[in-house]
Amino acid sequence: MFILNAQSLRTHSFPERAFKKLTNRYKVGKKVEAIQLGLQDISNRREVLGIKNIGEGTIASRSAQMLQDLRRSTPHAEEHVVVGLENEAYKLVNQLIGNLRNLQTLDINNLKRVPDVIWKITNMRYLYIEEQEEDDPLKIDTVQNLQILSGITFNQWIRNNSSKLTCLEKLKIEGRCELVEEVEFSNSIAKLHSSLKSLYLKASDESSIPSLAMSSCPHLCKLDKKGRMQKLTETFKFPRNLSQLTLEACRLECDPMPILEKLPNLLTLRLRAGSYLGKEMHVSADGFPRLQILQLLRFK
Repeated sequence: MFILNAQSLRTHSFPERAFKKLTNRYKVGKKVEAIQLGLQDISNRREVLGIKNIGEGTIASRSAQMLQDLRRSTPHAEEHVVVGLENEAYKLVNQLIGNLRNLQTLDINNLKRVPDVIWKITNMRYLYIEEQEEDDPLKIDTVQNLQILSGITFNQWIRNNSSKLTCLEKLKIEGRCELVEEVEFSNSIAKLHSSLKSLYLKASDESSIPSLAMSSCPHLCKLDKKGRMQKLTETFKFPRNLSQLTLEACRLECDPMPILEKLPNLLTLRLRAGSYLGKEMHVSADGFPRLQILQLLRFK
């Protein structure tokens, strides 16, 4: 198994040849002195060329922060002549990953954009994406052996044909979802009925998690929801085999216990900060017949 982590592009652990290519694009220290006048001209025309200065305005991406650190460590560099080279790094990452056709595990951290060549790696089993800044389309439905998909956004997910992902067992979807059509999203999850065992939905900002008919996934045993919910799903719409449930920031106004206590196989229930806004919860004498772990975190 070969694991490629985007963070490794910035450390000595990545293969020397690839690391050398990347550092040659980023290492402005030795080159700034020779091309200082040219960079000054680029910097003056950055709006026309679509290039932003490092150190000017808000720096959102980690790659930009890395460039800024390079500038600070380079005595010959002046703040106004060091320009962003994010696109160059993105091209290099695409080139490197696109050639790894037998890659099985890919862990991507802190890249502004996810490489658009993942669809070529048809042997991949595990894909982890963390802190992507752009919500560009991401084609993954050609990776039909995928078992774990973590960090894809709601908008990226619904643009794929999930019926092709017949091996997918663990799925984490996050990001803004106010433009996601509920029926379309629910159907996309239902197509995973034969394989899905773990589902994590995390809505950003004030957007609400789309409603979901989870009963269509009979093998689903672990469910995490973080984000606003209009209301809690009725008991009969939960998967019968659900054994672990976590709710956070759902802002439910009605007591969730009368519904949750009827889940026959629930072993672990975690109600975290912001999951319920009410002041009382009631559990009947015969509620939660198999519950073993109950977590109530940061209730006010």
